[in-house]
Amino acid sequence: MLLRFVISNFLSFDAITEFNTFPGPCTSHPHHIYDGGKVKALKSTAIYGANGAGKSNLIDVLENLQCWVKAGYISTSNSRQKFRLKIENQDKPSSFLIEFFTAEKIFLYGLTIDDNNVLEEYLYESGIDKEPSLLFKHHENKLRLYTHKEAYTWITTQLIIIRHNTGLIECLHELCINPAFFSFSNELLRTLDTGIDFLTLKKTPRTEFMAEYDPKDEHPELLLEPRKIFTVNNRRIFTTKENDQIIINLITAFHHNFPFDLMEESTGSKRLLELMPVCWSMIHSPATIIIDEVEQSIHPVLIIALIKKIMHYTKSKGQLIFTTHESNLLDPDIFRNDEIWFAVKDQETGATGLYSLNDFIINNKLDIRKGYLINRFGAIPFTAPLELLKW
Repeated sequence: MLLRFVISNFLSFDAITEFNTFPGPCTSHPHHIYDGGKVKALKSTAIYGANGAGKSNLIDVLENLQCWVKAGYISTSNSRQKFRLKIENQDKPSSFLIEFFTAEKIFLYGLTIDDNNVLEEYLYESGIDKEPSLLFKHHENKLRLYTHKEAYTWITTQLIIIRHNTGLIECLHELCINPAFFSFSNELLRTLDTGIDFLTLKKTPRTEFMAEYDPKDEHPELLLEPRKIFTVNNRRIFTTKENDQIIINLITAFHHNFPFDLMEESTGSKRLLELMPVCWSMIHSPATIIIDEVEQSIHPVLIIALIKKIMHYTKSKGQLIFTTHESNLLDPDIFRNDEIWFAVKDQETGATGLYSLNDFIINNKLDIRKGYLINRFGAIPFTAPLELLKW
């Protein structure tokens, strides 16, 4: 579980800025709190904010950190990624700190960089009720987190970041290799009124497929990569690697018993497919899933129903963090106050600030959605200048 993430001098974040999933004094939805013994964390967080306020930048920073850890070094210079609205920041490093819970342990991983240089990398095991234990600290350019399996595995595999379209590959892969997930997705699709009655899957070893498709062996280089979408004979196929061989997968969506290529589905239906692994993971895995603009291309009624279903499920194992503009999700029947966060751009400095609805004194009778839309909490666009346009 992600517990805390702290950023300074990177993208739209200037001074030290913190996001966390620690529960506040709110007493509603007690099943939204995961109790790890030494620490408690919230099941979900919805992050609101105007366009350009920095919501997506929070995800960008996490994604950069994950990529660097996987690569083992700072793969790109951060000189143009520093907070650029202050000249003096160009001479300052960027720093990151992430605290997370995994394998019944709490880790605190920190990184300070300047250009392509690692100024400091460190890992602590946090004790909460005792002094943190330093696992390593160094000032070399090569990142060492890979030497600690539990922490490295969480950042590289249990922190799952889903962008628009990137989640489709994950869904296709799971549909092809996980029969239980395939059945789960078929059941879920039938409830979402997409027009898809059911999916079918045909699997063919690459050797057999190429023998039929390319009997003269004129294209031996084709279809060698797994987790790729290819177009063959006007059909979209997806490749997986199973038992050390490439498998050609053909997924077909049936509408009123008529077959359609899955890639022919609407943008909204494909976006819903991207969210299928999210629902599955929330039920079966302790992974932390982060989604940018969860409602993109999906009808408000569907996204609200889907999020409500996830939040009301009392036996979930995963953690869901997402950015959104969907104000109808600001519903106390869905979220606790401490599960709602806001990203706001400082009008003087242009820097992103983050804060929770829990920071406000909320009357129980207050309509949170209405309060948000009338700027009771900030984090909405300032549109007054539009009235001055002479259209």
